[in-house]
Amino acid sequence: MILSNKVINFIIGIHLNGGTVTKKTQYLHAIQYYTMCWHLRDNGIIREKGLTKDNQKIWEFTEKGKKLADLLVEVKRVLNGE
Repeated sequence: MILSNKVINFIIGIHLNGGTVTKKTQYLHAIQYYTMCWHLRDNGIIREKGLTKDNQKIWEFTEKGKKLADLLVEVKRVLNGE
């Protein structure tokens, strides 16, 4: 799995949103959002959790995804001198 800046920011965004993401809680255009979710799903980072009342898929971190997100947040802190 390649961790581009876009992928890293998306994972950190999910982390900051409590570990879940829907189409309404993210910043990517629809095609990018779906492609990103499928990419993370195929790599075992997120999984489907259910549907919102508007019938949007809710994605949540797997255990692997939680560990990765925690590490990425820590790396960002170190790089920012915090």
